[in-house]
Amino acid sequence: MKNIIITGDSFCYDQRPDAPTPVWPRVLADLLGLSLHGQGFPGGHWWACRNYLIKLPKDVIDNADIMVFVHTNASRIPSLDPQLVQGDPTARNTETEQAVYLYHKYISDTLFAEWAQQRWFEEITRNWGHKKLCHLHAFPWTMPYENSLSGLIAQPNLAALSLNELGADKFSLIADIRSNHFNPHNNQALARELARMITENLTGPQNLNLYEFDQQTTQWLGWS
Repeated sequence: MKNIIITGDSFCYDQRPDAPTPVWPRVLADLLGLSLHGQGFPGGHWWACRNYLIKLPKDVIDNADIMVFVHTNASRIPSLDPQLVQGDPTARNTETEQAVYLYHKYISDTLFAEWAQQRWFEEITRNWGHKKLCHLHAFPWTMPYENSLSGLIAQPNLAALSLNELGADKFSLIADIRSNHFNPHNNQALARELARMITENLTGPQNLNLYEFDQQTTQWLGWS
């Protein structure tokens, strides 16, 4: 059986085969008849995804029919330490919290972070562009650089769909208990839509069929 590799942030964190309700990475793999390999990193930087991929056994990647990337905010801390990447940037009670706070205050450089992420996008295309690739934007801020990516680019960003599902009037996904920030229906809807696009061999920016999703509002669709 061929493989599908799915990596990114918390939008693909739950990939458990024994999840109490279906989660989209598992459903997508089943729909395509592929063996799932992957890992999501809550609060994680793209550096964690790269680290995961370069440490995968060579045969796992060689046997991958599809690779799915969930691209996250470039300004996150480029660390593999969950305490750092998931830390509250406003808290200062512990040494770790102080480190996070001071990193964002004195060290983080938005222009460098965006430049580095563009180099990551180019590396994805250079290293794995010969495979079938599928890209999802966790947030709208990575979308301006998607012209460096090859393969399918599904739109809109996942945070917009997640916030519309909630009918949210402000941006907040902290302490969200939903698997991959979606209810069970939308986990399955996302998997079905991605399976359709992949099976139809679509490439470039493509719109998900939003009629498949539970959405209390549409206000986040124009979010940039």
